[in-house]
Amino acid sequence: MELTIQLDDPLASQLHDRASADQVPPQEFARRLLGEALQHLDESAKWDTQNRRRIALIRKSVREGLTIDEQAELQSLQEAVDRRLEARDRQLLDELARFKEAVERLPEGTE
Repeated sequence: MELTIQLDDPLASQLHDRASADQVPPQEFARRLLGEALQHLDESAKWDTQNRRRIALIRKSVREGLTIDEQAELQSLQEAVDRRLEARDRQLLDELARFKEAVERLPEGTE
């Protein structure tokens, strides 16, 4: 199926610039970009559902306890949270390392 969309000039210009930088036609770049965005939306929706279930299980575990199956499900959901946050943790640690390096390069007495 083919679909045509209209973009305002600044957005079209930005799309052309990015496509040129990647050395691909703008249509191909837009296709990839849209595909990645839709995948991200799907993953976010899935994550929201999983996280709501995880929170419900945590609440239930405090109020009345969990069945063995629910405990296993909660453990699996907790592991998914850990994996999801691991990349962000790495980014934050990298940023912290850059800040530390910048502070170490400051002249004496300016810390």
